Amino acid sequence: MTHLLRFVLMMIGLAFLAVAPLTAQKQLQGSIYSYHDGRILVGAKVYIKGFEQNTVLSDAEGNFAINIPTEIPQNARFKLYVLPQDEIYPTIVNLYNDQIKFIKVPVTQVIAANVPTKKEVVLAAANVTNPPLTAALPPAEKLRRDTTYMPVPGTLAAVQLLPKTGKVKKMQSQGLAAITNINALNVDRNQPTNAETLKKDISSLTEKLEDEQRKMIDRNQRIANEIREISRKLQDTPDISDEERNFLIDQIRKLEQQLEANNLAFKQAQAIARTEIDSMKDNLDKTNAFLKQSQRIIYGLAAVLLLFLIVGYILYLIARRRKAQRDELIAKNQEIEAQKRILEQQKQEIEASKRAVEDTNSQLQHTMQELEEVYLKVRDSIRYAQKIQEAILPVIRKGKLGWIAGQFVYYQPKDIVSGDFYWESRVQAEGKFYHFIAVVDCTGHGVPGAFMSLIGYSLLNELVNEQKIYDPSEILSELHARVFTRLKQYNVDANNDGMDLCLLRIEDRNEQPVAVFAGAKRPLILVREHKAQVFKGTRRSIGGMVIEGKDFANEEFILEPSDMIYLTTDGYVDTPNLERKNYGTQKLLYFLENIAHLPVEEQRDALIRELYIHTTSEAGKPASQPRSIQDAQQRISDRTRDDITIIGIMIGHSR
Repeated sequence: MTHLLRFVLMMIGLAFLAVAPLTAQKQLQGSIYSYHDGRILVGAKVYIKGFEQNTVLSDAEGNFAINIPTEIPQNARFKLYVLPQDEIYPTIVNLYNDQIKFIKVPVTQVIAANVPTKKEVVLAAANVTNPPLTAALPPAEKLRRDTTYMPVPGTLAAVQLLPKTGKVKKMQSQGLAAITNINALNVDRNQPTNAETLKKDISSLTEKLEDEQRKMIDRNQRIANEIREISRKLQDTPDISDEERNFLIDQIRKLEQQLEANNLAFKQAQAIARTEIDSMKDNLDKTNAFLKQSQRIIYGLAAVLLLFLIVGYILYLIARRRKAQRDELIAKNQEIEAQKRILEQQKQEIEASKRAVEDTNSQLQHTMQELEEVYLKVRDSIRYAQKIQEAILPVIRKGKLGWIAGQFVYYQPKDIVSGDFYWESRVQAEGKFYHFIAVVDCTGHGVPGAFMSLIGYSLLNELVNEQKIYDPSEILSELHARVFTRLKQYNVDANNDGMDLCLLRIEDRNEQPVAVFAGAKRPLILVREHKAQVFKGTRRSIGGMVIEGKDFANEEFILEPSDMIYLTTDGYVDTPNLERKNYGTQKLLYFLENIAHLPVEEQRDALIRELYIHTTSEAGKPASQPRSIQDAQQRISDRTRDDITIIGIMIGHSR
């Protein structure tokens, strides 16, 4: 890995050495002499604009050598300033940072005039950068005498400089007012030189040249119009004096000279501008060529450097991968050793746990034996309680009994013993025969419900058979009072246990069967000619707190042959299906209307099959039928929420 880093660093160093010659510092050499007499200028200051701290002086032979700062980009334009001794304004030379090694700088002397408000000097054409007019040097005495020199066209131009910087402000030429002010063509040479800047300079010069051409054409048109006006005047006035004619002819001659001067000046400006444009295009070509060469060199170096970096990175990845593999192998070995220690420790813990489990199993087996013994005793006790509960339940006769042509009982406890029970009593008093039937739903189910059922059963026997109370509503009122007393529900913290029941009394009245019904939160259902009628009873339970204004009341109606009377608890309608939806009262009424015409035993079996289908069938699938009635009852017992009791009574045609 160390050798790889050294190799990469060495290649990066070579790449920088290859690029270094492109930015090496150059030296510009040259000589300085007078433009007027060609004499050598000694001690002239030479510097590059923006880098005045690097000023050098010309030697005894007029030569100088100045370093071009590395801050100036390759092929960029810069300004070289030359200031001879005893001069105010420097000579400015525009150069490009290309292959220039030696230059000769001619310096034009500047003669200043003493003007209080502004400084106006006369310069030879060579001292003006890109002048629009070419001029010759005037006599020295003429320069000393005039603040500005107004030469004839083609000899000299008067130049006005800015007071502080000495830059060209405007140039004047002798002639008409239309051509008195000609602004010098000027290019901003302070911006960095690049391809885009050169293109903009070329476009700007071209636009200015076209603008000057339009202005020249306009000026020449005006001069030509004046010449025509003067010529027309000479032709139209033959009696003009010789003096005036000579004046007009002289004026035409001057206008023609001015027209010729304007054309000559524009051609000279055009030639200078074309030269400047050609120079710029040449520089642009050089710049583009240099950029392409530089790009090729840079791209090549970048490709080599990228190749070295890729190779180095690949070698680095290989080395790192090998190191990671070694580290991973070491870590896995350490992990295996740690797991071996953990496994050994776990083995010891498992052996200890095994011994503890064996001890616990021994204790659990002993406890299970004890629980099994207790369970058998409790089960035997509950089984015996079941026998006692079944023994007290009345035997419902299947044959004809008085006005009753037949009856059935569907009795299915949720547990071994039930909180539901049914009660029957037949009594004769004062020459009348009463047949009482009750279906009772005690609070809770299982053993607690069974205890409550024994209390209810004994109290009904006591009230009807011993106390001789035969009115159903009065029986319910007395039953409530005695449950309230025996369960001590008058205490503040007493329970609200009790029972809901429906009590029916059937008697013979004028050779017609009459039914008297009283209910405690349980209804009586009468089906006559396939229509179900519900007698709701009183919304009040037996036992618990008494609701004011809720006294038990009788409902009396005459029975007709083939009537079916149903007494039920709420266990059947509250049984849920697989979607936890109860069977419901309305569904039961509709089903009873459809089976009321069947024999009573078939009605019982139909009720069991219907509840089996409700508890086992899934929505959208065909209903399944039970293998037998006993199997159906077993499946219902596993799914029901409460005990189920239904008694059906069919009324006959005669006693």
